Amino acid sequence: MSKRKAVLTAVTSVLLGAAFVTSPVVASTTTWTTDSALTNYNKYLSNYQSDELVKVNQYRQAYSSIKGSLADQIMERAFWYMENGYAVYGHGWNSYPEEGIIDCSSYTRLVFGDFGYNMTNASVEYDNVGYKITGVSSAYENGAWKLKGTENLRPGDILTWYAVNSSGQKYISHVAIFIGMLNGQPAVIGTTESNATTLGIVNDFRYWYGSNFHSAQRVLPKEAWTAGKVIPGHEAKAPVIPKSYVLKPQKSITMPVIQNTGAAALTDGKTYITPNSGYVGVLSQPNTSSTRLGSLHIGEYAPIIRKYNSYYYEIQYAGKTGYVTASSTYTHTEPNNLGQTWTGGLTVTTDPSIPGGTPISTSTSTGTTQPPIVTGQYVMTNNGWVSYFSGPSLSSTQLGKLYLGQKAPYIRKYNNYYYEIWMNGRLAYITASSVYTKVVSE
Repeated sequence: MSKRKAVLTAVTSVLLGAAFVTSPVVASTTTWTTDSALTNYNKYLSNYQSDELVKVNQYRQAYSSIKGSLADQIMERAFWYMENGYAVYGHGWNSYPEEGIIDCSSYTRLVFGDFGYNMTNASVEYDNVGYKITGVSSAYENGAWKLKGTENLRPGDILTWYAVNSSGQKYISHVAIFIGMLNGQPAVIGTTESNATTLGIVNDFRYWYGSNFHSAQRVLPKEAWTAGKVIPGHEAKAPVIPKSYVLKPQKSITMPVIQNTGAAALTDGKTYITPNSGYVGVLSQPNTSSTRLGSLHIGEYAPIIRKYNSYYYEIQYAGKTGYVTASSTYTHTEPNNLGQTWTGGLTVTTDPSIPGGTPISTSTSTGTTQPPIVTGQYVMTNNGWVSYFSGPSLSSTQLGKLYLGQKAPYIRKYNNYYYEIWMNGRLAYITASSVYTKVVSE
């Protein structure tokens, strides 16, 4: 924010930062309620869109040469939390993961923590973070304060500010992350007031941010500004999503693209993923608020493109890119031991119990009069009729009904829930529940 009023208002907040939090505490404290946070969000949203988001684009244009570097990823993650974090100002150990409550030092810790840096949660300790950058100071010139030595700063550095206690001693009361020089002025991102959430951008050092400047610290190695350079131990992790919020998200949260993780694209069919039991949902984006593309059932195997982050695999699914949980509780990966080729991004199933280990695609083998495999067995209903479908899911297309007395050529038991059958010249799927169907010999 560049307005003097906004900067001065921010002082009342930052002086209350995590200055005296030197040991973990259990409770979180904030003056915000859900109603007051929402009112504040709506009040300042248009200012945020015309100010902060413009500055984000200015950064991206000014520092395009370091795009994809570790420093750039850290800055993009800082922007991501500003846009998607829905944070309110307050204090408490681990308060953001639990309740979406954050202060200046815990925000800095959060952003750098996503890249393997274990930072302090107390602002007073930030003069011991990394090392001090020499040649950076503030000076009062022509009736205003100015930050000097900005040529020594780089995106991803950490700036600190001081307050004075009752004994006249200075201590660090506020920290923020240096973005860079935007339109010739230094800019930082951190906790502020007079913004939609507690996170915002300041690029006005004429007043408090100049007069109370304390130091500049650097934790990143020299390779951090090299585009495409992967620094072992500092690969991106998924962002932290709070368990609950004071300010509830006002739109769908889009997870960031994880760069430079060193994960290879596994589109050659060497590795696939399958559920441990039942089924797992396939999503259009790596977050639970995105559109559901379908389900991956036990016995189905989807080609893995990559492990997107700690929470999701990126897969090929029905000709699209989808995302499924990476939790070992629900899914596991397997090598392609049978050497089949993945085609068209289809979900392919492989069952070694089928003679020859022949893979059968759930979207092919249509238009012929004979089933691909003759087992000499049939599926029949126990009474009445039972629907059969184009895929092993109730969300797939219903192709027709198998009536009492009819026989459908049995291909295999696809999983615990469905038989794979041959009906009207194509593969189809019907319930395997013994309540409704049975397998009989010819």
